[in-house]
Amino acid sequence: MHIPRAMRFIATRQGQATYHDSKSLSLLAAAFIFFASQLITNATIFQGDAGAYWAISSAIVDGNFPQTIRGYFYPLLLTPFRFIFNHSESLGLLSLKIGQAIGYGYLLSILLPDFYQAILGARTSTFRRIVPSLLVALIFPGLIAYPLSDAPSFGLMATALHLSLKAIRSHSLILLLAAGLLAYFAYNTRTIYMFSFIALISIVFIFSAKNISHKAIAVACFLLGSAVGAIPQMAINHHYHGTASPLVVTDKDGKSLFVRQLTWGMVVDKYETYIDPGTHQATPVFYANDEGASILQNEGGFTENQSFPRIFKMMSEHPIAFVKIYIRHVALALDARDGDVYTNLPSSEKSTHSLFFLIIACLGLTRLAASLLAQDKNRKTAENLLYLSVLALPCIAVIPGAIETRFFLPIYCISYCALAFESIKHKKVVGQLICAAILVTCIFCFAETSMQSPNYTRPESYLASPSKPT
Repeated sequence: MHIPRAMRFIATRQGQATYHDSKSLSLLAAAFIFFASQLITNATIFQGDAGAYWAISSAIVDGNFPQTIRGYFYPLLLTPFRFIFNHSESLGLLSLKIGQAIGYGYLLSILLPDFYQAILGARTSTFRRIVPSLLVALIFPGLIAYPLSDAPSFGLMATALHLSLKAIRSHSLILLLAAGLLAYFAYNTRTIYMFSFIALISIVFIFSAKNISHKAIAVACFLLGSAVGAIPQMAINHHYHGTASPLVVTDKDGKSLFVRQLTWGMVVDKYETYIDPGTHQATPVFYANDEGASILQNEGGFTENQSFPRIFKMMSEHPIAFVKIYIRHVALALDARDGDVYTNLPSSEKSTHSLFFLIIACLGLTRLAASLLAQDKNRKTAENLLYLSVLALPCIAVIPGAIETRFFLPIYCISYCALAFESIKHKKVVGQLICAAILVTCIFCFAETSMQSPNYTRPESYLASPSKPT
């Protein structure tokens, strides 16, 4: 049937309006969900990492960035809310709730769904866009309520990746500049995103053009954007450390924070923060790994092994033990019973939450795996895996360290997107359910056993007087 051009134009415009209305409605609903979640949590006292970021933002308001192992960008992002807080605590906390609700609502109802649709071709709708927000608010209310860096850094890198893909397809150097800027902000917010930063540069180089000179120009634009974002950090480093490095200085007493995390990871399977309901004091809770502690003690203890060569030496001498340690880390990272972050109920009493949340995550991950395996071209599958790796690499990189569930937020969000946007293929659903059931059973049984033996002392105390390595 012939349709007049004017009618085709109207139909197209109406289709676009419907699509954008869907996004707007999804954003509104997601922001409301996150705002309500924060009201329920009612976080008024910030401790631990949240307290540190909140304090640094206050120092910035006062015009003095302190010497710290944390980057400048996330505290800077908090300064408008901290400024209001300094004049009116109630208005400051309310403005923070509104800002976080809008920011996280955009990330989970618009940005991630658009990215997921772009690389995997999944169907989106108003309701489907809301599902990831509902799940994050339900399972990780603490990451929404407290000023923590996990969700902002993930959102910044996801935006940088999305802009990079747009820039590659449209050959836009401006978008590459913006992508580089946001990628640096993500790294500056959480330094573990250095791995994502490098992976994103690789994507820009591989896919931006066929001509090597054009590839070089694309990478240069990306790095130029990053250099602009690094200027304040360079000034901070020059002031406190006498060097104009763009990197966040995380060393303490000459020791690398990352190496310290690796040694902690040998003896700690998982870390939580428990808030005593009576005193409201924060208490660190560790779940120990006896096998790793034994290896570390026999090799000289913590002090003797604060270097990469020593860590790699132990890995080469005890490969099976380290594989088992890291499998335990992954299993406990997928157990989201402590998604409130600052928990006032012991994890051993959250078995129902653990099982329910684990079922959701495993269903999403198996759905994602089925979607990737079902793609027609192996090259396309490899390309999509490369894109997803930009978001997943920070999770993979923290596996050897002392794990907190919140460190796996990107993997959780990707699994929730798969659950929301992938269509159920009835021929393959039985296999997916079987795989999910096996994962849930294994992880839940292991997590339940681990949660029965919490430690309330620092990892260094798990070792007796270390024997000297021979």
